[in-house]
Amino acid sequence: LDHLLATRFPWITGAAAAGKLDTDFILNGPILDFKRCYLKASATSGSFSLYGLTATDFALSFLQEQGIAKIPTAYLTFYDGIIQGSSAMNLNTPDLIYQLQLDASGVNIAKIKNDTVSKQKDIAGIFLGEIKATGAANDLGKLEAAGSFAVSHRRLGGLNLLQGLGK
Repeated sequence: LDHLLATRFPWITGAAAAGKLDTDFILNGPILDFKRCYLKASATSGSFSLYGLTATDFALSFLQEQGIAKIPTAYLTFYDGIIQGSSAMNLNTPDLIYQLQLDASGVNIAKIKNDTVSKQKDIAGIFLGEIKATGAANDLGKLEAAGSFAVSHRRLGGLNLLQGLGK
């Protein structure tokens, strides 16, 4: 399995994934015509990490029926904050039309930085943001997105946000 993942999906092995993921699913229908299948799945984890960053209380639900794949709810706690989202994709369209929404609130930047190469920098704050996007999976040019973010109680002196400005 490691060789298959490394050759076909190198981003998975590079993610340094760790933790336990519990899953449950029901699958009915013609597996060789997957978009016609009915699939109901859920996944939960008390704690997992990717790329050295840790999340807890992960829960995701997935439903696919009549050619529509949906993630009605995805939720996790991330460095004192919450990230939640939802998405849907129409598998019946040739360009796989999708929409997604992702919201984050209360994420502690000082705690994240301690798990990165920036741990020695003077960075702190509480992050919140949202993004909504629609598009076609096979054409990035059809992506339409809007979002916002803010950092409160911030101390961003360790970031070189304006480095190179005016050169």
